[in-house]
Amino acid sequence: MKKLFLPLLISVIAFFGIANLTPAHADTIGYLCAGGGAGYCVTPSDGDNSLGTNNPFISKPQGCSGCWRLTRTLSTSDCSGHVTATCPFNRGDLNTRWFGQPIYRFKLTSDTAHCMGNIFGGPSTGLAVLQNCNSTNRQQEWVESGGNPDYFVNVWETNGQGVSRVLSDTGSGPFNYVSDECENCETAYHQDYKFIAQ
Repeated sequence: MKKLFLPLLISVIAFFGIANLTPAHADTIGYLCAGGGAGYCVTPSDGDNSLGTNNPFISKPQGCSGCWRLTRTLSTSDCSGHVTATCPFNRGDLNTRWFGQPIYRFKLTSDTAHCMGNIFGGPSTGLAVLQNCNSTNRQQEWVESGGNPDYFVNVWETNGQGVSRVLSDTGSGPFNYVSDECENCETAYHQDYKFIAQ
């Protein structure tokens, strides 16, 4: 029995030792695109050729000239980077619904001081905007639902409105909004975002 136990113990220690050397989540560079990753991608508006605070994110075709790549990083400063039974949402049923899902931040790859955040744009929609990166700002936290469609839920506006609020290209203009989740309506395509590593 002892002869069998020792090799097994060594194997277990070796496995966990190696596993612990592997990062739980590595930063990924790419584009955040609607239509399940096949549609237009988000990029800061560059109409004034500057990157000012609250500069809105607009939709442009994949591979477009001047499109900004994003670095997707786990938001480890809040809830240890994943939805728990009590964090990050005020509504417990939302924490239960997305339990274990990652909480991301998206920063500009070529200008890591700026992140994709959100400001209220009215009673029913907010606006995805450029903000100075702040590791404790929940406006810049996005939970990936992991479903089909795959929503990116803004933590700050969801808590502020009391309903799940997701990144959305409504199809009626160039801007990316944060609006009510809609699984069975005509705008569902525009809310189905995927992160495309490039």
